[in-house]
Amino acid sequence: VWFVFTAARGSGSISREIVRGFHADPGVASFESTKGRSSLQRMFLLESAARMVRERPVLGGGPGAYERLYPGVQAALVKNSRVRAEYAPIIAGRVANHAHNEYVETVVEGGLIGFAAFLLLIAAAARGFFSFGARKSGDALLFGIAGGWTALLVQALFEFTFHDPLSGMLFYLLMGLCATAGAPEAGDARAGNRAAALLRFVTAAALAVLLVTAPLQWLSMLGVVRANRLAAVGDAAGAVSSAETAASVYPFHAAPYLKAAELRLRAGDPEGAIRNLGTASRYTNGPGFYDALGRAYAAAGKPDEAAQYFESALAIDPWKSEVWRNLAQVFAWHGREAEAARALKNAAVEPGSNVDIPKFSQYRLHR
Repeated sequence: VWFVFTAARGSGSISREIVRGFHADPGVASFESTKGRSSLQRMFLLESAARMVRERPVLGGGPGAYERLYPGVQAALVKNSRVRAEYAPIIAGRVANHAHNEYVETVVEGGLIGFAAFLLLIAAAARGFFSFGARKSGDALLFGIAGGWTALLVQALFEFTFHDPLSGMLFYLLMGLCATAGAPEAGDARAGNRAAALLRFVTAAALAVLLVTAPLQWLSMLGVVRANRLAAVGDAAGAVSSAETAASVYPFHAAPYLKAAELRLRAGDPEGAIRNLGTASRYTNGPGFYDALGRAYAAAGKPDEAAQYFESALAIDPWKSEVWRNLAQVFAWHGREAEAARALKNAAVEPGSNVDIPKFSQYRLHR
């Protein structure tokens, strides 16, 4: 099991690096890529989670709630001067996907009811192990399984163990083995058989889902990689087509839609980029996404909408200098010179450097 798990984790790491290579969320880094300041980061993530729980304490926000709610929570928190001063070094230019504490994230997603159900599962597995150990304490294999499961339980205090597909599958497999270990050896063999049959069914179902979805995700990733390569050699139409095909292969994540929007914007098709970004909004709502929408609307000649989306990006991450510059350009087009100058000052750019360009069509918005 350990060999398979290690090999699978290696494959997962490769796939994540590929995603980082083509992800079209400009200027946004992941907390996972941040070095140092780990404790301060986790304090902010827990403070964000506490606000989410207060808003939906009983039933939670549903699967993926932390990632979905986080940008809005960060926007609310950074309005506080203490938060801005204390956490600016670790939240500027970054968006969190997970709370880095699975128990807290379980409360965010499932509420107190979901968290109680999860604790019942853990208690059932622990009961199965201890009832087996009371009868047969010399089974080294089961004690090894229980040790691995316990290690994952501890790791979940500091990481997103259950949300990583590979470590999550291993966790639930080990938990199932611990839970069924307490089945009677004699007298009620049917109970043990039912438990074993259920475990086999769940494992088979999980593998079936994995075998269907994993190849589709990989094909989608490869489609985006191909789009990048075509764009690099100047085949704009082929690049857009490849990105949109990647989105149709696995339409449940934002990356191919964001890439298609980026390519359409480069090719001078802002309306097409807006359509792609509209679909991407089902799966992402970070500052990079809003900046992309602002650039698309600006290129489409809609400065009011562009300013609105740039301001949405800055509400989440007010330290994004390239977005301040983009907002300054939109203000300059409107003739709002004073506001443009203030935006440029926030971007640490000398006022007046871009505000005197006569026509908005000549602007090249920062990416």
